[in-house]
Amino acid sequence: NSSILPSSSSSLCWEMKVVGLISGGKDSVHNMLHCIARGHDVVALANLHPKEEIDEMDSYMYQTVGHEVIDLLAEALQLPLFRREIAGKSIATKKIYEETREDEVEDLMCLLKNVLEAFPDVRGVSVGAILSDYQRIRVEHVCHRLGLVPLAFLWQRSQESLLEEMISTGLNPLVIKVAAMGLNPRKHCSKPLAFLQPLLLRLHSQFDLHVCGEGGEYETFVVDSPLCFKKIVIDASEVVIHSDDAVAPVGYTKIKAAHLEEKGDGEVKPPLLDAEEDRSNWARKLLEQAGWTMPDSANPLVASDTANKTIPTSMSRDDGKESGEGNDDDVNIYKKCSGEDHGVELKVFGPWVSVVGRGCKYEESHSSTNCNDEVNPAGLSTKRLLEGIQVALAQQGDVDLSCACHVNLVVDSMDDFASINSEYVKFFKNNPPTRACVEEKLNDCCNVMVEILLYKGVRKHLHVQGISHWAMANIGPYSQAVQAGTMLFTAGTIGLNPSLMEVVGGGVKDEARMAAQHSARIFQAHGLTLLNAISCVCYITNEAHIDEVKLALEDFLGDLERLVDEKFTFFKRPSVWDRCVVDNEDDWLAEIAPDGETGDENKHQHVTSSTHSAEIKRIVDHIVYATVPSLPKNVNVEWHFVGSFGKEIVMESKLFPKTRDCLHPSATLTNCGDGVMCLQIKCPAAGESCDSLFLGVIDECISWCDDIVNSNTKWRDGLADDANSDEDDDEGSEMKEKDTAKTWNVTWGSVRMFVNPLSSTQSKQGHIIPSQWASNPTITFNNTANTSFQYVLAYGVVVNTN
Repeated sequence: NSSILPSSSSSLCWEMKVVGLISGGKDSVHNMLHCIARGHDVVALANLHPKEEIDEMDSYMYQTVGHEVIDLLAEALQLPLFRREIAGKSIATKKIYEETREDEVEDLMCLLKNVLEAFPDVRGVSVGAILSDYQRIRVEHVCHRLGLVPLAFLWQRSQESLLEEMISTGLNPLVIKVAAMGLNPRKHCSKPLAFLQPLLLRLHSQFDLHVCGEGGEYETFVVDSPLCFKKIVIDASEVVIHSDDAVAPVGYTKIKAAHLEEKGDGEVKPPLLDAEEDRSNWARKLLEQAGWTMPDSANPLVASDTANKTIPTSMSRDDGKESGEGNDDDVNIYKKCSGEDHGVELKVFGPWVSVVGRGCKYEESHSSTNCNDEVNPAGLSTKRLLEGIQVALAQQGDVDLSCACHVNLVVDSMDDFASINSEYVKFFKNNPPTRACVEEKLNDCCNVMVEILLYKGVRKHLHVQGISHWAMANIGPYSQAVQAGTMLFTAGTIGLNPSLMEVVGGGVKDEARMAAQHSARIFQAHGLTLLNAISCVCYITNEAHIDEVKLALEDFLGDLERLVDEKFTFFKRPSVWDRCVVDNEDDWLAEIAPDGETGDENKHQHVTSSTHSAEIKRIVDHIVYATVPSLPKNVNVEWHFVGSFGKEIVMESKLFPKTRDCLHPSATLTNCGDGVMCLQIKCPAAGESCDSLFLGVIDECISWCDDIVNSNTKWRDGLADDANSDEDDDEGSEMKEKDTAKTWNVTWGSVRMFVNPLSSTQSKQGHIIPSQWASNPTITFNNTANTSFQYVLAYGVVVNTN
């Protein structure tokens, strides 16, 4: 899945024509209300159903109970209904879906093709996904193949507030299936969801039940909605018992007869299409009355002017070529810039691998009528560079690009981004790494540079491609987050309104807040807050904005209601759809809860005012600022956070003597857990001797880090050789004596330097590199000449050299 949205070469007005995927349940109907409030026009409905003689079928993808009266719901909504029988089965049940014949997902593909034949101008698909990655990924996969944009405005919503919002808008779902402790089909089936809401909240507090049924606890069928012109009345039904279990019986309502009835004067009805009131404004007001504030109408961070907003038309489709394929005439059309070749440097440190590559610039050597229009120097450079990295990784034997966690992509000009990205996507298709992309003026023979951090262990990706209210969708082939060991890598975030994918108004401060909100919600989906960040890089286009940006982040972190937004899920747990495909229950619990904890959905570390203030200061004081010429979408600021799942963040700082400019060089070492260390160095950038000062500080810091990990066992907590540190006092004393004879050090792998342009030619990019890191893959960013500080941000692992 390369990207949710297409290239920017073609665009359409943001107000799209949309088909609503409906099961009859509350989520699919309520998401359509959000689509309308967002300005979209729902023109048709699509439904997949089992064979007529089957009431309910076993499906990982689709709710089928209640399908007998789905046509009445379509009539009540006054929308054409497209239906298709489910012929396939759940065959490809891994998290990442690949096109599979006879899988039930392919039935959705055929159904949406039928919709497009009748409504060729449909561009969006309304999806009622809340937490299920299994379902979301498959809908996104189908949408990608058809060039459609999935709209999942309920994604990651907190279930308690979402349920209250649904009921408050006038949505009236009946519970038609139950399968959970505390629910009984004979007692609770056919009851209105509003009637059962207090019970669901009580069961949530007692048994951790999903109040919106995301764990499969219950299913619903909507008999009335504010979108319905008429309501459904059930005339005859019966309760069918699947399992008469004494603790958690399972059963469903079979609807035998129903009819439509006119609504009364006091019931909510949508405005007619020719009515004076705009349907979008009507839906927006209805949601606001229910407690949901549309971001662009009331949030001061978002521009209220949505006129002439545009987004790319649909998801881009790659050309079907695998990496390494291409036009045989490529090398004939372009030649390398003389004197340069693709440079690839690689360093293995523990289970991690760091690779830095610089793409050789190609020059046009002659014009050719056979030239593939997509071929261009920057794209060809990217292709050859990534092929070279593949070869370097293959020589290691146990790692490849599928192990990538994070990529720092540096382009010589943002004008080349589209062509670079079109080649990049061919190397990172499923489960792509996170990415931060900036423009940086490279040397004359280099137009693209990448730093890739890879992890040989288990990685967990969050790759959401649908448009939602949650956080910015992926506009390219990168995940929002990748968990690797105790580390959480996130993508660079910019100030886009998530439901419009347009840059917010209000200037750099509002951009910085919105970008921080995206990062916070990504952390929140992993049970963390931004207070769990162990590094923060701020890319800005103008150094004059530093104070504004710093204050914006400080204000955001200080607002606990925004830092942990109760309208969105804090502790993400897979729904029943995800749990179905896990073979081992222990593996499932380990996957969803770091450190083996399986707490409440909204469980998070208690934050007192004193610890909160201290943590804010820790993060704000350690921001790395990098001034760059340009950022994606011409924004002013981009945040890049890295977090830790460690039980506690252990830090130690060192302050160096003042320079002649009365500035203190400083360094901070952070233990991220599992032996991973993060070193940040901050050094004044002014003065003739700033380069030698910088090198001297780095040299001293490297020795200082080794001294720290040798002097205190807490810096080696969890490492194999310290496994007996919790023994009794006698054994502990022996262990301590034994430790003194050990030699530990930090093997540094990933190194980023943010420096002023220097005239020196002693380094890989015109910058002086410390001798201790001469063999390390190092990526260097040129800060503007008047930047006050230079920085180093490095990751390494603690190793025993004996």
